[in-house]
Amino acid sequence: MRFIGLAEVAAAGGLIIGVFWQPLGIAAAIGFTITMIGAVAFHAKAGGYADPATPGGTRWPPSSSPPSPWPPR
Repeated sequence: MRFIGLAEVAAAGGLIIGVFWQPLGIAAAIGFTITMIGAVAFHAKAGGYADPATPGGTRWPPSSSPPSPWPPR
């Protein structure tokens, strides 16, 4: 679990530094994307999204996001 946290912190730092040095930003974005896809796959395999009684913050990610206010009415 510590490796995941370290990888996320490194990716965040790489994204910030990537504003000034583009190759690092691209590498950090790719690594962060792979980490997030792996997290979703892990939780799906473990059944983290299967229980309908699960609190809203841990359901399938698109169903727990708030509706977009765009376009304004």
